[in-house]
Amino acid sequence: IRCGANDITAQSRSVSEIVAAAYALFGARRAQGRQLVICGEPARWGVAAGTAMTAEQLATLKAINAAYRDYADAHYSDTRYVDLWAISADPAYSDGRPVAGLLSDHVHDAIGGVVAFGSAIVAAVRSLGIRTEHAPDVRESLFAVSAMDGTAGTAGAGTTGVVPTGWTVRR
Repeated sequence: IRCGANDITAQSRSVSEIVAAAYALFGARRAQGRQLVICGEPARWGVAAGTAMTAEQLATLKAINAAYRDYADAHYSDTRYVDLWAISADPAYSDGRPVAGLLSDHVHDAIGGVVAFGSAIVAAVRSLGIRTEHAPDVRESLFAVSAMDGTAGTAGAGTTGVVPTGWTVRR
């Protein structure tokens, strides 16, 4: 689960509101018997690539990540936390900017981000006991075979990009 990204830049809700909404989502999924992999927010740019986040946005991102980690730690029997921040933050800077090549714009994953984040997510899924014969190559399964291409379906308010052909998208 990755959630809360838009609230960081928009600053339209308080950290406590963001965390309460996320905790409600996490709890509802766990109540259905789901195992969760909660992903912290990665490093990112502010309103545009090359523009650093404000101090308030960076503080919000770090507070959200701390709350998500706390939730996963409190429910470790069926929940894992993936620290995307640790994977993505450029250690040469303190303003929250990402390492080059991870993002396609100011906030969305590029193929480099998908591969780096996907590897950590797969490890978390496996730590919950979920196994497959082989881990899919994220680049192959999503991009090289055009699984993410398409204009089918109807993209409703609050979505970005196109809807992949043959997929049903729910919010």
